[in-house]
Amino acid sequence: MLEISFDGSSMRPPRGKFMDRLAVADEMDLRYGYFQTDISIAASGIEMQRLRGITILDFAFGLLLSAQEVRQGNVGRVGFTESDQSITFTPQGQVILVEKSWGGGVGACGIEEFISVVSRFCSAVLEFIDRHHPAFQENPAHSKIVEMLRALPQ
Repeated sequence: MLEISFDGSSMRPPRGKFMDRLAVADEMDLRYGYFQTDISIAASGIEMQRLRGITILDFAFGLLLSAQEVRQGNVGRVGFTESDQSITFTPQGQVILVEKSWGGGVGACGIEEFISVVSRFCSAVLEFIDRHHPAFQENPAHSKIVEMLRALPQ
């Protein structure tokens, strides 16, 4: 079992001139300075934990890159902009071991489930931001996320 979700009501949009630049902001600015929100994560063996104030686009990119790595049999890792903490996804046959750097045990889920959860989470992030901030659809980083999602097996 794996669950990754975000609380849209907790999302803090960028202010003023940052919003005016949403369509043209570079990827690094988007990943590190836009759209902070609370994220929850749980896996078999790891209780649900709420992570507050996470930059959601950076987290989504990290999950998508982790999914690419896992599909190739490599370890995937999502780091956090706000700290040196990370979540590691280690393939072991058809199972993924999920481990948070700050402890709390090791969780597990199936590889197909991992890919599916990543796809659903990242799609939901895009849909939420697009609905509330349509200018983001004009940004090249939006297209990059869409292409990364399309590359995941369905």
